Amino acid sequence: TEGIRRANQLLQMDPLREETYRQMMRLLAHSGQRGKALEVFDTCRRLLDDEFGLTPLPETLALHAQLRAGELTPGLPPAAGEAALLPISYSVLVNPYKGLCAFDEADEADFFGREMLVKRLLARLADEHPMSRFLAVVGPSGSGKSSVVRAGVIPALRRNGLPGSAAWSVVTLLPGALPFDELEIALRRTLPQAPPTLIDDLRRDARGLLRAARLCLPDERQELLLVIDQFEEVFTLMNDPGEARCFLDSLYVAATSPRSPVRIIITLRADFYDRPLMIPDFSELVRQRTEVVTPMTPDELERAVAAPAHRVGVQVEPALLAAIVAEISQQPGALPMMEYALTEVFERRSDHTLTLATYEQIGGALGALARRANEIYERLSAERQAAARQMCLRLVAPGEGTEDTRRRAPQAELLSAGGEATRAVLHAFDRARLLTFDRDPRAQQPTVELAHEAIIREWGQLRLWLDQSRDDVRLQRRLAAAAAEWEQTGRDSGYLLTGSRLAQYEDWATQTNLALSLDERQFLDVSSTEARQRRILRRRVRNVILAAAILVAVVMTVLALFALSREQQAQDAQTAAEREAAVNHSLVLAGKAEQNYSGGKTDLALSLALEAVSLAAPPPEVLRTLADMAFSPGTRSIFNLHGEWIWDIAFSPDGQTVASGSCATEQITADEVCPQGELFLWRVEDHAILKRFPVGEGAVCSIDFSPDGKTMVSGSGICNSYQVSDTDRSGKSDMVLWDVNTGEAIHRFSGHTGWIFSVAFSPDGRMIASGSTDPLVRLWDAQTGEEIRHFEGNVGQVRNVAFSPDGSKLFSVSGNTISVWSLETGEEIYRVDKYPNNIVSLAINPNGKNILTGSDEGSLRLWDAETGEELNSEGLLTPVDFLAISADGHTALFSNQSRIYLWNIDQWKADYSTLQDEYQGSGAVTISPDGQTGIYAPYQKVYLLNLKSPGLLRRFAASKAPITLALTPDGQRLLTGGIDGTLILWDRATGEMIRQMPGNEGQILGLSISPDGKLALAAAWDYLFGSNTTSLILWDLDTGEIVRRLEGFHTFVRSVAFSPDGKTALAGTHCWSFAIECAGGELILFDVATGAIIRTFELDEVAAVDIEFSADGQRALSGSVPRVTLWDVTTGQAI
Repeated sequence: TEGIRRANQLLQMDPLREETYRQMMRLLAHSGQRGKALEVFDTCRRLLDDEFGLTPLPETLALHAQLRAGELTPGLPPAAGEAALLPISYSVLVNPYKGLCAFDEADEADFFGREMLVKRLLARLADEHPMSRFLAVVGPSGSGKSSVVRAGVIPALRRNGLPGSAAWSVVTLLPGALPFDELEIALRRTLPQAPPTLIDDLRRDARGLLRAARLCLPDERQELLLVIDQFEEVFTLMNDPGEARCFLDSLYVAATSPRSPVRIIITLRADFYDRPLMIPDFSELVRQRTEVVTPMTPDELERAVAAPAHRVGVQVEPALLAAIVAEISQQPGALPMMEYALTEVFERRSDHTLTLATYEQIGGALGALARRANEIYERLSAERQAAARQMCLRLVAPGEGTEDTRRRAPQAELLSAGGEATRAVLHAFDRARLLTFDRDPRAQQPTVELAHEAIIREWGQLRLWLDQSRDDVRLQRRLAAAAAEWEQTGRDSGYLLTGSRLAQYEDWATQTNLALSLDERQFLDVSSTEARQRRILRRRVRNVILAAAILVAVVMTVLALFALSREQQAQDAQTAAEREAAVNHSLVLAGKAEQNYSGGKTDLALSLALEAVSLAAPPPEVLRTLADMAFSPGTRSIFNLHGEWIWDIAFSPDGQTVASGSCATEQITADEVCPQGELFLWRVEDHAILKRFPVGEGAVCSIDFSPDGKTMVSGSGICNSYQVSDTDRSGKSDMVLWDVNTGEAIHRFSGHTGWIFSVAFSPDGRMIASGSTDPLVRLWDAQTGEEIRHFEGNVGQVRNVAFSPDGSKLFSVSGNTISVWSLETGEEIYRVDKYPNNIVSLAINPNGKNILTGSDEGSLRLWDAETGEELNSEGLLTPVDFLAISADGHTALFSNQSRIYLWNIDQWKADYSTLQDEYQGSGAVTISPDGQTGIYAPYQKVYLLNLKSPGLLRRFAASKAPITLALTPDGQRLLTGGIDGTLILWDRATGEMIRQMPGNEGQILGLSISPDGKLALAAAWDYLFGSNTTSLILWDLDTGEIVRRLEGFHTFVRSVAFSPDGKTALAGTHCWSFAIECAGGELILFDVATGAIIRTFELDEVAAVDIEFSADGQRALSGSVPRVTLWDVTTGQAI
């Protein structure tokens, strides 16, 4: 009777608890009320069907069948002593097993088997260690790490397990997606004296938690124990890496600061152990203060199984105990499945014994969970099965290289996505203890979560859904995050989807079988509607403008026709005559251009061809003439490399790398010695500098590679021979043999008393020749660095030295004389002294038959290498300072002043010459071993020339002079800002204009593109047009529309830069004293999304001419005259 009364009380509290109905049916049957027991079953079945459309569980149906068959007879069960146990068993007996839920502090009485681990953890907390205030409890999913901390360690501390620990304030939390918010709520729940500004104190800086703890604790001697369970959520649920880093820094400071009142225990899944190890400082805490949760021993497993049952008066069959130990000890992380199976066995018991038969009936520990989930799912209708799939996918966070994890979802989100059928699904899964329900402490909304991650691992149906929809789930999560951000900003239209992102989600929404929640669907619909309205508005504006333009054009045309009708015929006749005369003149010019081009006078030919096409609509023949001349060899790329004049360049034998020599200091006067030479080795393909060689005083005048490319020789001095008179030839020379691979000096050659102008390797690489102002030619042993001999008799400083291809002779140039020396005897074989002026450049043809020289009066001459007889000459007006001959001996490359030539040696004419404005005077030249590439290096720049195909790769035809430009991060598009205030977006591959964006009537002084390539920030200055104002304009590069305009600057903005995350930007202003009065320039940091100014950095200088963020966005560099300043972006202070 007592049991029936208590069962009725339980049903009044929870009328849908099926287990209580079974207890009532048994009690009524044993008391002889079989008919009432059957009525109880009918009530249970009707309620489940009415509320959720569900049928009773199999064990309820089996009990009903026993009642109908009369197998449950009146009286007590046959077991002895059952009468005394009935009231406990059927009325007040509580299941001591936790199912899939972790043990909590209130479950201490049922927590057994982990006594040794608890002692070990307490011992770690008592360590004398600088970081003893922190402890990470790490173990696989399902190893019981949360339970051992909550139901083991915390109760032990409350019982004074450590000296004074009974007085500690204990705060427990799950970090979730907003750990600072969760921490604030947990602190307020435990410590009511927390100040109103607690959340601001926590977020302010890395000392936030330490500061908050001292404010919250009632006594400065009291300590706070912070237990953070499921710490992996910091890495799986947080969308803001910056906030995650702040949270970890706050924990580190609180755990390591002297006299800190904070102790911290975290539980972390083992498969996420590497994540905190990637965080500076915090990684050291985890590395030194980790305790691993090891598998339970057989004895511990037996206690965990048997002790809770014994506590409530239930026995465990020895065979069942043995079976569980055997099964679980072989399966790491199977403790939740064991608890769930024991929960099921306890519920299905027929007396006070847990039996092996019942355990096997439910499929054992490893099968019970999947069997139960499948059982619930299969009993649902088709509509509710679909709702179950939607629900389960929203309760899982897909792993990124790790296992999938649980996700805590608002109940309203699940109901919105799955409809009313989801309510029945939630109840069905709750009855099977597969879900846990809670309430979001901040939003005060009910939440739902899978009871344990073991469900994800063990339930095959859920794994199948995830495998089929993993990409869909990730897209849905990103859409949900964007929708939440839109809601948080008060549905600001600036946060709606646009462009390709909108198209992606619209297309995905029509194809996916994932249901969207009401918020997600509304966000997507509003984004689509807004985009459609913008398109309609643009079309209407365009139509109005077009209509107005057409109307104006019609009116103007009528007026013009009326005004000009009388004189049109006469003008037509005159125009036709003038056109015919112009065409004839154009054809004559084109003919002369072809004649001059054939004669090698390419400059005159090009000028004539350009003049020929200057009339409107030139004849096709004239256009073809210009095209034939334009598509001749020319520049492939241009880049800055050195700080001063580049005096020599040399290809390595394989043609893959180039060495170049210069002076590292700019603006050296004619009589000054370069204080620091510069020698680079760089890659031809991408211009990357591979090595910088530590040369000393004097510019590097000459370079040569050994034939095997392993070594290189350089000579230094005053490289311009015009700056060194014959009476002032002494100087500190520096000639070095370098190891190309290591960049180290092998030999430093000593012997010359003057500056070294030229060095060269012999064809076999065994000797090196050098020419100097002393004026001697010296021959060196490349292996030992010893001098072999020197050659006397030069008429002046030795400008060039070169070996004959067969290695038997050495050529030297001094003044206007070429000397040919025998290497075997050291004697001069013959001398060529017919030059009226100084020879300043020399190259030996690889065929060994002739010599090419250039002089300071502008002549190019070809000599017979055997006899010294002059074979050919050409006057070029200005000095031929640098010469190079191709490996096949047919082509020479040389420069004189602002023109470079590609010279056909066999036909003795220019195959190509240019006087383009991008070239900057005479410069060193060389040709790659394959003859495809030439290098020309005038002042401070290096030009790569394509010697076999057309000239410049590409020109961008801007209407007005572009004064600033920027490339998109993917390198596919180029944005230029012009002096007329126009922005133009170009296709870098084709050179075609994608879009023109008219901005202000003024110059575009600063330009920057956001890291995602979607936005551009331009600084426009209207001073030249009288208004003297600056505006910052934010453009959408995909649509060409203005997103935002910022105005009101009291000085003009000179430079702009986006931060690496694209959320903020810096603008640098210029204080132009005669234009406006101001104290100095400024750096202005503002929010890109709102345009709000965050802070201003005061400059001591007039202007910030350039700005650059560090990679992490924490610091910024500004360039001014005369200094560069490093700034802390978060404080605005100069570092």
